[in-house]
Amino acid sequence: MIKAEEAREGRIIIIDGKLYKILGIEFGGAAKAGRVVHLKTQKIETGNTAEMTFHGNDLIEEATLDKCAMEYLYNDEENYYFMNLVNYEQVSVPKGLIGSASCFLKENSEIQVEFFEQRVVNVVFPRAMELKVSQTAPGVRDTSNTTFKEATLENGMELLVPQFIEEGDIVRIETATGKYLERVKR
Repeated sequence: MIKAEEAREGRIIIIDGKLYKILGIEFGGAAKAGRVVHLKTQKIETGNTAEMTFHGNDLIEEATLDKCAMEYLYNDEENYYFMNLVNYEQVSVPKGLIGSASCFLKENSEIQVEFFEQRVVNVVFPRAMELKVSQTAPGVRDTSNTTFKEATLENGMELLVPQFIEEGDIVRIETATGKYLERVKR
């Protein structure tokens, strides 16, 4: 059990026997009344989102998860498929569980998958991922690196990158925001 004010994004909690993933947290309340914690959650079973409010000292049950390094294989219309790197067993993950972060999945990439009672409940992406620039316009020749241009990455994602980035460059992207971090030197 954890206090509501100790909850963090990405954790899985149990409310009334149901599993929820914490998507966002906001704190409020006055000093005299005590801290109030507003959680934006996603129900694991259905993918539906809900807002929950707790007092800061309310106890919430946190799910004990088993973590496993898995290799992303492929996807179809409904699921993403991963393979255990130790015993080669394959598992399917519903698209709703991964959501918009699916654009960061690359075939044969290693991803952390979390299980609760042998059931997949979460896919944990690294803080940043490296992707190749597949298309971008030539840079404008100016002395300032403060201007950006559009680029398309190997996974089809579009984002703004500095003018010096060229096609074929590898860039590091923050998975939480989808923003450019830096060019990877090889």
